[in-house]
Amino acid sequence: MELRKALQLNPMLRWVGALIAGIVAADGLANCVSANCWQWLLAGTVGLLLTTYLLHEERRVWPQCLLLVAATFLLGATLQGRAQERLSVMVPNEDVEYEAVVSSEPQAKGKTARMDLLVTRVGDRPLPRPVSVRASLLRDTATARWQSLHVGCEIRAYARFERLRPMGHRSRFDYIRWAQVHGYQAQTFIYYSHWEPAVVSIRTLSIMQRARLKLLGFRQNLLRRFHALGLDDQQYAVVAAMALGDKSGLSQATKDSYAISGASHVLALSGLHLGIVYGLLTWVFGMRRRWLWVGQGLALTAVWSYVMLVGFPTSVVRSATMFTVCSVCLLLRRRRISINTLALAALLMLMANPLNLWDVGFQLSFLAVLGILVYQRAFNRQWHPSSQLLQWAWGTTTLSLAAQLTTAPLVAYYFGRFSCYFLLTNLLVVLAAFFILYTTLALLLTLPFAVVAQGVAWVLAMEAGALNQVLTTMSTWPGASVEGINLTLWQVVALYVMLLSITVVVSYAWRLRPLQVLDAFNPDEDPAGLSDASWDGLIDNDPGALYDDRP
Repeated sequence: MELRKALQLNPMLRWVGALIAGIVAADGLANCVSANCWQWLLAGTVGLLLTTYLLHEERRVWPQCLLLVAATFLLGATLQGRAQERLSVMVPNEDVEYEAVVSSEPQAKGKTARMDLLVTRVGDRPLPRPVSVRASLLRDTATARWQSLHVGCEIRAYARFERLRPMGHRSRFDYIRWAQVHGYQAQTFIYYSHWEPAVVSIRTLSIMQRARLKLLGFRQNLLRRFHALGLDDQQYAVVAAMALGDKSGLSQATKDSYAISGASHVLALSGLHLGIVYGLLTWVFGMRRRWLWVGQGLALTAVWSYVMLVGFPTSVVRSATMFTVCSVCLLLRRRRISINTLALAALLMLMANPLNLWDVGFQLSFLAVLGILVYQRAFNRQWHPSSQLLQWAWGTTTLSLAAQLTTAPLVAYYFGRFSCYFLLTNLLVVLAAFFILYTTLALLLTLPFAVVAQGVAWVLAMEAGALNQVLTTMSTWPGASVEGINLTLWQVVALYVMLLSITVVVSYAWRLRPLQVLDAFNPDEDPAGLSDASWDGLIDNDPGALYDDRP
């Protein structure tokens, strides 16, 4: 298949490429080119495009296509510039009294409790829109007043706002960039006696922000009920992380065990969790045309409600976006999974928030799915086991290998680590994750019945405990991980160029036309070898999901 034909069959590739190029250009030129300048250039390009279209009787495709690409480039630059302007909020350089709403559950960190605030008023001046602030509250060990704070609580505090600044060395982790991606505009330190509960006006909060606060509060109530059932601390922490995205209870030892063994992604929310909700509702309503629209509507409503419930982590938003696109394709009786689908999901997410491009989780998530789409089918061709168990094991292995192939250089660049037992680990954790997540769903359904819920909780504790024990043991094996990898950005680029070159060479060696071995581009084949019954397994695998973690 020729490159030109591949681009024609996957038009979203050129648009997302142009949008990304514009975002990168605006970020690099932020100090010398303003958002208004990009916006005027965009308006001029759109005007020129319309003029070209209206004046030429012979519709010239190439000039119009080039202008469309240029307009998409300038759109990305404009969106990036506007996003940077919104985050460049002027903060008072002195101690001030302000009112705020707690927007995340406080977490004890040493002598402080860290939480997120939505500041609605500074002094006597109400803000036109809430300002997102990272707060560190000095804990009062005598009265423990801070324990009364939960998501949705309203407070009045007296403290100083500070601009975001780096917080120590953590490999190549850029805290400033991470904070910008997640919408933080300032940080503050509150002395234990310089805050009090208050009645705060929330009129400036959007409907989405209010709904998110309500759902996060509901999530915390569920977590408290889970904890009350008697799960061990780390068993509870693993269940809370996998099911509801709360990683606050995970100890450093547990995090290290999962990271060294190559199972970190199972602790983070990804398409696996959404797949359970989506698959269950799709199965309930069936695939009959008369119920198809109702079933898909309810499934997508449940999926996006879950996304709001867990706080919009990037990997979950990516999966939900892909489920939405795939659902529309299903309703229109079109192919559901392709490179074009992935590019469309990326395009929508970047248009909604161009800062997503700089999120490590976003980068790894899309690279993982791209690797699965491009390489898994080629790996599957090498062996055709007869047993269903072996088919599942081989499919999981090729899925992990394809995802690892495209994400390993970036993981090594950011985190300086490569897990050597990732193939074996993924066989275990994928199976364990299904059991744990379905048991958690059963626990949610049986919570009104105390005796039954206690029994289900015991089963859940056994599953989570067994997984913790196995991964802790694997992390102590010789050569479990290669540490201290120090790659430069140019070395990472060289590795990806090498990977692409090897792919093209292998394509010719198999006497196939360039790019045709990459089955994701072939419209006549089901990409990644997925059937209608298992297509969502593609979305379930997300090695980059963990990196939505906040420091």
